[in-house]
Amino acid sequence: MTASAAIALLASAGCGGGAAKRLASTGESVTSTIAKRMHIEAAGVGETRFPEPESAYGFRYDGLKLLFHSGGRYFIIPASWTPSGGTTIVLRDDDSLRPEFVHSE
Repeated sequence: MTASAAIALLASAGCGGGAAKRLASTGESVTSTIAKRMHIEAAGVGETRFPEPESAYGFRYDGLKLLFHSGGRYFIIPASWTPSGGTTIVLRDDDSLRPEFVHSE
C-alpha cells in the first residue's frame, strides 16, 4: 500500500455493521493533511489543495472520523458513513500524513 490511500470495504477491516456504526457515531473527527492527493470521493469529505509548492503537505481532507488505529495504519470513515454503502479509508501512519483528531461527544 502506498502512503496515499487504499479504499477497502468496511467488512474487510474486520468490523461488523453494528459495531462499526457505534464506533462511527462516537469516534473522533479527523482532518488529514497529507503529501499526495488521495482522491477520496466519499460523500461529505472535503479536499483542499495547498498552493505552496514547497509545502511538505499538499492536501487536506476533512469530514472524516477515526474508526481505529492498528498495525501502523489509520482506519478512517467518512462522517456520513452508513453500513449499507460505507467504505473505510486506510492510511499508513508515516511522515507523509499529519492527522488532527478532535473528540466529539
